[in-house]
Amino acid sequence: MGFGFLFIGFMLLYDFEIGLVAGGGASYLLLDIFPDVLGFLLLFLGFRRLCQKGEDFAFLKKATLFLLPLSVLMLLKGTLFFSVFYGEAGKASLAATALDVCMRLLKLAFTYLLFQKTSAMAFRLGEPKLSGHHGFLPRIALVDGILYLAATALRNFAPQGLATVTATLVTLELLFWVFLVWFGAICLFRCVLRLSDLSE
Repeated sequence: MGFGFLFIGFMLLYDFEIGLVAGGGASYLLLDIFPDVLGFLLLFLGFRRLCQKGEDFAFLKKATLFLLPLSVLMLLKGTLFFSVFYGEAGKASLAATALDVCMRLLKLAFTYLLFQKTSAMAFRLGEPKLSGHHGFLPRIALVDGILYLAATALRNFAPQGLATVTATLVTLELLFWVFLVWFGAICLFRCVLRLSDLSE
């Protein structure tokens, strides 16, 4: 059941942003259906269950306790409370952007470590092919992080004339993000099928 919680929590954790160019400017569509706090809560339950049989995920279990309050802040980001707390609308917008960037990078770091640990566990439990698939995902997370930082810098600081380049880079980063999320979900589901009885 531990890997089952990881699979569902992982799927609830991720959002998608698409860059569009219209009228000489760039606009962005954010798709985020489920709150991150729900995903981190399920991940914590999964790590707690798996840690009963070993310490492979002990650090990630502690990390979810740090990320849970941040995910609550993400829920408050667009509320009146957030605007009142920061006073001016400009400061509130800057704080919200900083929180978005921080949370996205933390999710990528979390994903990097998650698949490092699941790769090591799969290898230890006699599943080298599954271990290889999981071991590939941290590199995708690293590339996606670099693309995300570049796209964020262009979106916030590049001149209007680079709107097409910025939207293209955002879309390229989205492709890596989608691959990371869906291939990661498939790998975790395979853990549910093949490792649950061995690890719990």
